[in-house]
Amino acid sequence: MLSDRLGKRKPFILTGFLIGSLLLFPFPFVDKPLLYATILGIHFVMLSAALPTWTTLIGRHVPEEARGRGLGKINGISLGARVLATLLSGMVMTFVVGETFIRM
Repeated sequence: MLSDRLGKRKPFILTGFLIGSLLLFPFPFVDKPLLYATILGIHFVMLSAALPTWTTLIGRHVPEEARGRGLGKINGISLGARVLATLLSGMVMTFVVGETFIRM
């Protein structure tokens, strides 16, 4: 709502995705559940500000007759990228990090 009121979407998108992404880096180093939950909560708040604004911005630039198909393609690619990232991180944890822990 705030981005709609101000009429500026790009700063919300940039800030939300940037801070949301940077908050992923401390996850492997956090050892306290409350701190982990706090970082994760802030991460999701930042993304919840960026994602609807991003969708609105795309919706404004895609012609109305192709909007559903365009947003569907973008969301499909985004979901595919998330699945691929999860698969790759699982492979790294299994074959790279797992080997390190086994040797210790």
